[in-house]
Amino acid sequence: MIKDYIQNHKNDGRYVDVSESKAVNIFGWTDHTVSRHAILSHRKTYYTRENFSERLHSHEFYELVAYIGGDVEYTNEDLLYTPSNKCLSVIINRPGEEHTTRLLRDGIYERYVLYFDKEFLEFFGSFLPFLSFLDSLSGFALSFEKEAGERIVSFFEHALTETKKESPSSVQCAYSNILFAFSEISSKEGSSTEIKYIPENVLKIKSYVDSGCKDIKNVNAIAERFFYSREHLSRLFKKYFNVTLADYLAKRKCEESKALLIAGENIGDVCYICGFGSVPSFVRAFKKFYHMTPSEFSHNKIN
Repeated sequence: MIKDYIQNHKNDGRYVDVSESKAVNIFGWTDHTVSRHAILSHRKTYYTRENFSERLHSHEFYELVAYIGGDVEYTNEDLLYTPSNKCLSVIINRPGEEHTTRLLRDGIYERYVLYFDKEFLEFFGSFLPFLSFLDSLSGFALSFEKEAGERIVSFFEHALTETKKESPSSVQCAYSNILFAFSEISSKEGSSTEIKYIPENVLKIKSYVDSGCKDIKNVNAIAERFFYSREHLSRLFKKYFNVTLADYLAKRKCEESKALLIAGENIGDVCYICGFGSVPSFVRAFKKFYHMTPSEFSHNKIN
């Protein structure tokens, strides 16, 4: 959940300065803690394809992105959306949804980002209507014309200003401004955007890996299955999901290993059950994705 987000990314080196109320990212923006259930930041960063590190991922909390500008493209599950600089786009990634952002060209990418648990929208024992609005969206993006977009950005800007003051009253003001932003987002002024589907052949490749990763030896085996060259298949997959097919396959294997490790299975057995060729390769992959060894993961979960 949110309380673990900063600590997890501190471990992987994404933060250079961390305190109870904020964390400074290596790209210069600061994540501010609104409450124990929400983190808010304004990110305006010059990216190149070499330093843009986002990959296909999912998490247990909600992510709301108020897109201001930049040459990017958003992916969520089987959907694809390219925002326009002429209006404000709001991207909503819900818990468990696999998503990523692709950088189309080098340049400045600016947005407000709010990470929050559903408890952030809990009020006197029940949830505010914004939560059901977010969960009921058929797509994952909305667009707003100039005036409505400016109001939404203004609410996030004021919320961030209040959060930086780090006082009880300022926290309440920040929370109120975020609720005002939600009110605008869930109003009738937002319209569904022109969302495209990721090509079916690419989705079939992903589905094949998701359902049978333990039995897939390597990328060559996938290429043979779909009658593509390894190089073409890898380029095609990375184009839409921002991650190499080899890394995606390895991570899916590692994800399958977690339940077995928690159940107390021997690491050597888990390695081969999940389709790794050797224990060292399993340990290297697991540490790459989770910044700990399988043994450390087992120990942490058991204790």
